[in-house]
Amino acid sequence: MDANSSTLSRFKAQANKFSGILSKGLSKTTGRLVKELIYGIQASKDIKISNVARSLQEPIKLIKTEERLCRNLAAEDFSEHINQQIIRLGDDKITDEMVIAIDPGDIMKPYAKEMENLCGVYDGSEGKGAQGYHLCQVTAANLEHNKIVPLYCEAYSSLEKDYVSGTKKITDTITKVIAKTGTAGVWAIDRGGDCNEIIEHFTSNKLKFVTRLKLNRWLLTKNKNGGIVPVQADRLETHASLPYKAQINKIDDGKETVINITFGIQKCALYDKPNEWFNIVIIKGFGEHPMLLLCNLEPKNTEPKEVYKIVEIYLTRWKCDECYRYIKQSYNLEDIR
Repeated sequence: MDANSSTLSRFKAQANKFSGILSKGLSKTTGRLVKELIYGIQASKDIKISNVARSLQEPIKLIKTEERLCRNLAAEDFSEHINQQIIRLGDDKITDEMVIAIDPGDIMKPYAKEMENLCGVYDGSEGKGAQGYHLCQVTAANLEHNKIVPLYCEAYSSLEKDYVSGTKKITDTITKVIAKTGTAGVWAIDRGGDCNEIIEHFTSNKLKFVTRLKLNRWLLTKNKNGGIVPVQADRLETHASLPYKAQINKIDDGKETVINITFGIQKCALYDKPNEWFNIVIIKGFGEHPMLLLCNLEPKNTEPKEVYKIVEIYLTRWKCDECYRYIKQSYNLEDIR
């Protein structure tokens, strides 16, 4: 047996084992479908049924394989079952020190006309509206960035019959994950998490969290005389000191950039929830405006490394973005039909 045959045999064995775990509790036909899809997507590095079918190399006409796969896919929506199995596989790997990043994303379909429930999405790279589908992904990572644990991924449309809002989708996803993982880990979310309902969902479930604030958010904080004053987020730095400095090495498309930042921490409350106080880390250096990170974490002391740990937690959230990029580039996710 040559090296290629040995590698292929190991790959098939791993794919069969993994598909067996994911399809546990499903019918025999659906279990076979899951196995074929996992093998076909990995072998072809593509999600189009034609390429998946081609990689299976069945001794029948290609169109017959495609028709069977499409027929079985249309018979049952097992995506929720798959997500529950993924969470179950990952829950024992989530420690208190890990970051659980939840990140809304999108699939762009600018030229599609007949796909069902195409909805409006925001194209961040182009800075304008587009059409496609929304994504919601949860990925856990450690602060050393050498361990990644996928937990959840769902594509959905705002035109679906049961759709309520993006906020409800995020809180429902959090609920599904913590049903298995409990209160372990620190949740991190971008400005999409700057929402009273999401923040309250974190606190009511006793979850540790870090979320980036929108700069137009109104807060309550203490001025230098100890009085409580209202302030808009983009002006918070006038009431706080930024005594700490750090350097961050950012690698983007193989190019390394050194970013010098200054940061500090300030006690604040949301304007419409004046009795609940949080910590906000204020960071300058990433752009024209300061970055504000709201959290319910309490540093052990005011040493720079303890405060910077909150910054590290949020930066680890970028691993979720990298997962999106990897899936889209490696498996042509936006070629979905």
